[in-house]
Amino acid sequence: MNEQPYNHAVSAYRKAQEHALHPVDIVVALYQGMLKNLNEAKVAYENRDLDKMCAINEKTFRILAALQCHLDFEQGKNTAITLDSFYTAFFVRLVRVLETPAPVQEYSYLEATLHDVYDEWKKLAEKSRFSMLEAPRVP
Repeated sequence: MNEQPYNHAVSAYRKAQEHALHPVDIVVALYQGMLKNLNEAKVAYENRDLDKMCAINEKTFRILAALQCHLDFEQGKNTAITLDSFYTAFFVRLVRVLETPAPVQEYSYLEATLHDVYDEWKKLAEKSRFSMLEAPRVP
């Protein structure tokens, strides 16, 4: 198994943490990247540029790996289990996108599904920012 994509994903996640971003903001940014990638991969498929489509999908796989390997099953419990299953199912559907009768529609489905989860993360990020603003300052 080639560990390089996994290592790149973990490295990207750590770099974002080094910039003092809130973990939820990091997740939101990663979801934004995946949504952008899905749209670009769909366009590449429509243009019959399968090499580009595959390269873009690989970027999405790296983001999924970063998200999945940073799940905290101890603290996140059922939410972490649900997200783990979601990421795995999403990965499998993306891997098999060309096996479907209508790849463009499959990309659209994946975008819509991912956007629903992204919207929830975005709401959580907004709540987190609000909570952080109201948190008492420790001298």
